Amino acid sequence: MAGTVIRSFDSPTATPFQPVWDGRTLWVIDYPTGTIYQVDPVTGRAIRSISAPSNAIHGLAWDGHYLLAHDGDSQLLYQVDPVTERIIRSLSAGLAADRGLAWDGRHLWMVSEFFATISQIDPETGRTIRSISAPSYAIRGLAWDGRHLWMVTNNSTTISQIDPETGRTIRSFSAPAPGCVGPALDGRSMWVSSYTTGRIYQLSV
Repeated sequence: MAGTVIRSFDSPTATPFQPVWDGRTLWVIDYPTGTIYQVDPVTGRAIRSISAPSNAIHGLAWDGHYLLAHDGDSQLLYQVDPVTERIIRSLSAGLAADRGLAWDGRHLWMVSEFFATISQIDPETGRTIRSISAPSYAIRGLAWDGRHLWMVTNNSTTISQIDPETGRTIRSFSAPAPGCVGPALDGRSMWVSSYTTGRIYQLSV
């Protein structure tokens, strides 16, 4: 059944936010310290850690080669080499107080909590291509499954699959713990983290 907890483990940080899948491992950010951890999805062990490009990163994604990090205060989007920690480039994405970032292979998707919208963003210019209304309040995270968007909604209590054309909720199920953020998708299952329990959860989809 969708949403069933396959397993869970302690995160390297007590407050893990914005889990991201890079094809082999997970990444989570610790907001209080501005540290991004690479996490072994089998053992839960921290493989390494890097410093976030700013102290207000609210959105994290993987573009196939690099980490993408969005500063919700300055509205800057950073492309970061996770090996060297070098900022490859930055640009203004024009959205304040974002709470989620996803890469669909061509474009970025970003949640604006302030405007209650989900926007498709040109990654070269930062220009908003189009926006749809968010289906709920207090969205915490965003992911792309190849056809649809996924997000944690209703103040971290519900995980929802969304039609990117209309914003319609296709299906939803309860989050496994309070304070959940994410999700990240690995092609077979889903990962969310909880800043309340300090754990990372693998879920069936």
